[in-house]
Amino acid sequence: MGAERDAPQEDSVPLGLLTDPHGVLEAVARADEFFHGPDNHVEYRALSAIEGVKKYIEFDPGRFRVGDIVEIQASFVCIPVANARFKMMPIMRALTQLDKTFQQAAMVSRLQAASAHTTKQQTTLKTLKRKKAYTKEDEDVENARSSLGDLQIGDRDINMN
Repeated sequence: MGAERDAPQEDSVPLGLLTDPHGVLEAVARADEFFHGPDNHVEYRALSAIEGVKKYIEFDPGRFRVGDIVEIQASFVCIPVANARFKMMPIMRALTQLDKTFQQAAMVSRLQAASAHTTKQQTTLKTLKRKKAYTKEDEDVENARSSLGDLQIGDRDINMN
């Protein structure tokens, strides 16, 4: 988005539902006197091959993932700055998803690794037992229990087992 005063001859280009599904950017542009012009517009596409026929289809930019093989189309423009100097700026024109097999393979691999880790962790948790910390009182109780088996009252032995 640029300031409207910087390009008064340009017409505003709508952002589109895929780029701004909730209209948040459009509202900011109106409130701050910005506009989305042709130089700001980016085409988002995916290469589709159905029954051997390849074609480019409109693509939700939120579906691009790390691991996707993409093609980027860009322009470089020079903008004058002070003292007869220029600043070169890249402008992205289009982003096309060409292949997502690497991203899908990476996702499957991550899910399998997470599943194996979770299963191993659950197994480990089931077999672990916390050692009980004994105190002097616990030792006295254990001694009393073990001597109950050998209880004597007077001259008679009482078998508690």
